[in-house]
Amino acid sequence: MPFLALSPALVDRLELGLDGEQVREAINGYLKIIPEFMSGNGALSYYRGGQYTSDYLTTYVLWSLHLAKTRDYRVDPQLVQKLAGYLQRASLDKTTDCFYQFVLSLSKEADYKKLKALAADRLSMSLSGKVFLYRALHNQGLAKDLLPSMLNEFNNSLQVEADFAYFDAGEFIYNRDYPFYSSRFATAMLLQAVLEVEGDHMLAARIINWLLESKLNCWNTTQTNFWILSAMDAYLEKVEKTTARKAEIVLLGEKVAKEFANVRDTLQVQKKIEGKEEPVEVLVNADQPVYVTSELTWKLARAGKKNLGIDIERNVYNEKGLAIDKFQRGEVYQVELLIKADKEVPYGVIDEPLAAGFELLRQDIATTRSLKEFNSKHNNIYRTPWVRQENSADRLVFYTYSLFGQMRIVYFIKAMYSGRFTWMPAIAQGMYHPQYFGRTAIQTIEVRE
Repeated sequence: MPFLALSPALVDRLELGLDGEQVREAINGYLKIIPEFMSGNGALSYYRGGQYTSDYLTTYVLWSLHLAKTRDYRVDPQLVQKLAGYLQRASLDKTTDCFYQFVLSLSKEADYKKLKALAADRLSMSLSGKVFLYRALHNQGLAKDLLPSMLNEFNNSLQVEADFAYFDAGEFIYNRDYPFYSSRFATAMLLQAVLEVEGDHMLAARIINWLLESKLNCWNTTQTNFWILSAMDAYLEKVEKTTARKAEIVLLGEKVAKEFANVRDTLQVQKKIEGKEEPVEVLVNADQPVYVTSELTWKLARAGKKNLGIDIERNVYNEKGLAIDKFQRGEVYQVELLIKADKEVPYGVIDEPLAAGFELLRQDIATTRSLKEFNSKHNNIYRTPWVRQENSADRLVFYTYSLFGQMRIVYFIKAMYSGRFTWMPAIAQGMYHPQYFGRTAIQTIEVRE
């Protein structure tokens, strides 16, 4: 889909160096196998011969076929007719119905009555449904007086900071067609639509900054990346039509200038800030808009406990059921992780490092399967979630479908070596919503003979 939806201008800007013939061959191969995922009624499944079909996927593929046709690919008209015929007959949910009307609007064939009814009922829709409706109304040339009102509704969810902005998705209900839905997904989809309809947005540059800058513990799904690329494409077409050739930075009285060799060239200035109490100002001048980022780093003596929507606590008990912080070589201990999430975060990861000097006692093998909990006082307060556990020499990692409410995870370790060791923080976060995050404090522990 990205190769069909993105313009050659973005491909050149990103300097991807793609082989055009190879891309066409790959897309032609995918176009040929679409019927293998089709059921008898014309709907598509995510798997070959799948029992359960998806109206959303069927609409998505119909969109891709439309784009393929505009890019001069050979598209089977009977395949298009089967997909469109199914969607015309099916009872679609509101989001998919808006999506289908958007696809029809690309050829000016959307149903006027259907669009009017959907527009009247838009407040009960998901954000994705509203975005597709917004684009469909624009493409069809209808309800032009409604589009500014919809834009105001979108802007009501804006979260604005000094150098970035994003749209808060505000939705965490699981849907198999949007299993990894996030604010990054919604922001990219919405920015692309606003730029397509309005040609600009007052915070477009800040929103693009937010989409392109990921934290170290943040990653995106394929669909999220697709929408980010679509937003970038619209931004280059509507806003940033040319790139800067030179820029200069003035920081703490020093000026640094540079002429850029290509669109991905950078100008970086690094300074130590010591003993300053007044604000530090940075002045950037360029002949065209440039992306400016700043990073303040400092050395942390000890990582403290942190709660960004998820609280995590680590307790250790000896065989008498007592909470302890001093260890004896050769003894077995129970480790308990208590997790509290203030809202449901789908697809959670709990990363629990092991302190050096300890060995994990695996309860999935015969020698340690009979281990009993030394302390279970939190059993009545915290639930035990379903988790997939993966073990390594230095850590355990737990995966779960949902971080929600109060959860409890237990494992056992044995002190193997005496000495003083650092026990790194346990970390809990949403796999696809890393803005929800929590960790324990770093610990120094001692194992005695």
